[in-house]
Amino acid sequence: MSDYWLRRALEDERRAHRLAGQTSAELKKVYQRQYKRVYAQMERLYGQIDWGDTLQRTQLWQYSRWKEMEKGLRSFATETPRIGIDKITQCLDKVFEETIGADINRFSGRASAAFSVAGDAAAVINTAWSGESFSARIWKNTAAVAERIRSDMEDMVVTGRSLGDIKYRLMQDFSIAYNDASRLVDTEAAYVMNSAAKQRYSSAGLTKIRWSIAPEDGRECEICKSRANKVWHIANAPPMPAHPRCRCVWVGVYELPGEYVPCDGEGESIANLKTIEAPEKRGAAVSIGKTPAIGAAQTGRTAAQEIALERRKAENMGEMLKKSLEYGIIETNGAAGFRRILDSDGNEKYRYLQTNAIQKLASAEEIAAHFQYTDPWGDERSPIDASFSALRLEAQKEAAEGIEWARTAYGLARLPNSIQAAKLGKGTYGVFNPREGTLLFRKGLSEEEAFATAVHEMTHYAQLTGRISAEEIVEQARKNLKMDARSRKYYNQRIAIVGGAMKYMDDARELLAYSLERHATNRANELAEEISRVWLERVGKK
Repeated sequence: MSDYWLRRALEDERRAHRLAGQTSAELKKVYQRQYKRVYAQMERLYGQIDWGDTLQRTQLWQYSRWKEMEKGLRSFATETPRIGIDKITQCLDKVFEETIGADINRFSGRASAAFSVAGDAAAVINTAWSGESFSARIWKNTAAVAERIRSDMEDMVVTGRSLGDIKYRLMQDFSIAYNDASRLVDTEAAYVMNSAAKQRYSSAGLTKIRWSIAPEDGRECEICKSRANKVWHIANAPPMPAHPRCRCVWVGVYELPGEYVPCDGEGESIANLKTIEAPEKRGAAVSIGKTPAIGAAQTGRTAAQEIALERRKAENMGEMLKKSLEYGIIETNGAAGFRRILDSDGNEKYRYLQTNAIQKLASAEEIAAHFQYTDPWGDERSPIDASFSALRLEAQKEAAEGIEWARTAYGLARLPNSIQAAKLGKGTYGVFNPREGTLLFRKGLSEEEAFATAVHEMTHYAQLTGRISAEEIVEQARKNLKMDARSRKYYNQRIAIVGGAMKYMDDARELLAYSLERHATNRANELAEEISRVWLERVGKK
């Protein structure tokens, strides 16, 4: 039964996250329209100003275009919150309805008693997790952003900054505004989803809930780690989410006859069970460890084996972080955490490091700006092509993580001429075209495939443009490991590296790219790890 509630909770979380993402995409269009409108007004203002003398702040009022811009910002501060509140309310209503299985109105007022749901469910929408309603926050945030934009534009016009500078600052200001709105949607959707789930558990007769971190997210803050897998009585449970963009979920706890699950989140322990008024359950076995979906009950492992496995995973993660620091792939304060990719059974397929710099990006435009550079002619450009936005935002970000990983690890001064999304052949996730200097990602590429694909193709790019012999790298690694070129071990290791694709096992360039892909995702075998070590040492000397 606990497995059922866990699966249900994770389905609810994924649905709520998807609905929040759809709403964020709609809000993004609203903010983009406002950005284009304000920038167009600034362009017209620049054409109106006489730049013969130094411009004073008080002189701005002489220009009708400045007044138009200020009027536009006031409109932004009033129109955008109204649109945002409507869209967010629709999203939260939908999250509640799909979580609890019925329209929110059926659980409001007197009708709530018929469904055994405590309280007025409509209040869930109007009372945010932070104690301030989301509508009040979006009004406050938008007003603050509008004032910041006005102040920034005034400073830049008076100091005579170029339109290019103003465009970049505007993009930053509107990105901050959109990020605030997007974060609000994510967090409020999580709050409504978990509140509805608690009411559903109560309606089903459950009295306890377990704090669970959504396994597909993989990112854990200190607050959530300290609460993970702990149990509370529903009435005493702390607020969830614990922080903005928290992906944790409440999972209903079903106690079998004769079983007692302690509320360790409230300080209960095995030692004080005798003080609890549940005499028929005293002395019963107490559930410990992981949630059922990833614990011993599901895998068939003993508790000791499960603990040993988790310890090995932790050691592997620590070793991966250590290597990344040694190779200079990340800085200590640059890592946002590990992303763990799980299979359908909840087992880890691979993991890799994510960075704060990439994870905070909220649009294709911001990703393009992240990789922007000045070309030899002095023009600002980015290798990220407009077609790259055809990928889902999460896939764009994970591809960007892979590009950034390779750029840093390989010490690349330049990136491919163009990074695009395109239609590729069946089974092909990515391609590097050396003739055109173009890196192509498959349209429809999933976020789970994006990081590894980016590392793989960026390795091809670095190897070809750096004129490093892949054959020498592979041969040196083989000799370092003292593997006979004709041995079964060498054969098996190469087959494992290329995932069983025998046509690639004798292709040194593919063996190199697959080895670095596996190294970056913490799933390299002995040969792949040595190939990666030799490669990273070689590119570090170039």
